[in-house]
Amino acid sequence: MLEGSVRRSGQRLRITAQLVNATAGYQLWSERYDREMTDAFAVQDASASAIVTRPRGAMPARPE
Repeated sequence: MLEGSVRRSGQRLRITAQLVNATAGYQLWSERYDREMTDAFAVQDASASAIVTRPRGAMPARPE
């Protein structure tokens, strides 16, 4: 399960994302991203791209 939060301070955003094994209840991966709030869509795109590509090593192998 992916969970996260977004906090804003002035023109800065802190985005925190965690990948959690919901069955076993432990965290597989987490990351924090600090961004300038210059363009909300650019921040969203960059953060989403980083979140999708970064935790690949944390994902358990799929049974065949």
